Amino acid sequence: MAITQKGPGDLKRCPACGEKKICEGNFYRVASPRQDGWAGYCIVCTKRKVVAWQKANPEAKAASDSRHYRKSPERRRKTKERFARWAQENPEKAKEVAKAKSRRYGASPAGKAAAAKFARSPKGRALQKRHRETPAARERHKLNERLRRKMLKYQVLDNAGRAGAPRDAFTLADWVCVLEAFGRACAYCRRGDRKLEMDHIVPFVTLGVESHRRGNVAPACRGCNASKNDRPLTVFCADLGVDPAEVLRLAGE
Repeated sequence: MAITQKGPGDLKRCPACGEKKICEGNFYRVASPRQDGWAGYCIVCTKRKVVAWQKANPEAKAASDSRHYRKSPERRRKTKERFARWAQENPEKAKEVAKAKSRRYGASPAGKAAAAKFARSPKGRALQKRHRETPAARERHKLNERLRRKMLKYQVLDNAGRAGAPRDAFTLADWVCVLEAFGRACAYCRRGDRKLEMDHIVPFVTLGVESHRRGNVAPACRGCNASKNDRPLTVFCADLGVDPAEVLRLAGE
């Protein structure tokens, strides 16, 4: 059945809103032979449906925009010009949009990889060095150093209190020396990216107060400290494949 073509001045009914409108100016032109030369929905209803789809499918919209943006140099130019005009008229909103875009890119895998690559480059290292020398960075470093020493002091005093040992049996300086001897890593799994606790190589239940002294204390991550519990050092190190003599040597340095 042949489809009758409609002229610009003919009336056409939109199935979405149910109104009859003149084709010219109210419907988009369509070259498909299966239609009468005009889109099935009026321009108002078409835009409404497109906006609803874009809100329901943000990822698909972003992929479609990116695809069209790459294929059309003219569209890229017009988009940049339009955004530049909008940014001049709305500077505060433009800054918020730019910051949000930067955060999204930084959280993405591509952004993290780019940041890591830049940090390893000479320019990135120079930038980090200048940043560490700023007054604000120095103040943060001092604050972090004070908090770190407070935490180390708390570990020393807390363990001394639980062991019933005098405070000078194992001091903060001794604990810092032990951490440095082990390279600020766990004495058993050798991982340095975990929070370290104070582990007594020969536990409280065996030595009592004498366990809290230099040569019997080693840093351990939470997992290794809990796994070792009151097991003998040789038995626990045998399960992990660690030399117990090396642990004792570093603990006594």
